Amino acid sequence: MINQDDAKDYLDLMCRYVSFYEEFVALEKLKMKDLSLHQLERLDQHVRGEEAFLLRAKGLDQKRTAFLNAYQLSDKKMSEIIPLFPQPYQRDIQQKFDELSGILLDLKQINSRCNTMTELQLHRIQLKIAEMQDGSTRQHGHIKITKKSGKLSQKV
Repeated sequence: MINQDDAKDYLDLMCRYVSFYEEFVALEKLKMKDLSLHQLERLDQHVRGEEAFLLRAKGLDQKRTAFLNAYQLSDKKMSEIIPLFPQPYQRDIQQKFDELSGILLDLKQINSRCNTMTELQLHRIQLKIAEMQDGSTRQHGHIKITKKSGKLSQKV
């Protein structure tokens, strides 16, 4: 059984997780908006923001892992752990876990859309480069573009 103080600390950690991932979703939505509006120059900012979030996520995960290891629960699912908390905390922890799960599903969907949009943008850019180089080849007759394993290679 998990003691009261640790249960309170874990609930606090779950609240921080929810707040953290809500912020992360907001950043990803901004990135998606900028991608849809072709504001590609802002992507660098978003990538730096994502890197900062990933470092913060690592810190939260270390705290969660330390808690689970202290109670030898690292191999258990959340549904197996919740009944080990004192009764007053079980409902709140379950609620925060459910909320976090929903946010993570949203984040996964947004990430998937951003990846698709990025691939489309990259494809458009590659077509533009190919068009420009095709025109240049006709004029100068010495540039050849080949695509090898997802990378563009130029031979002059």
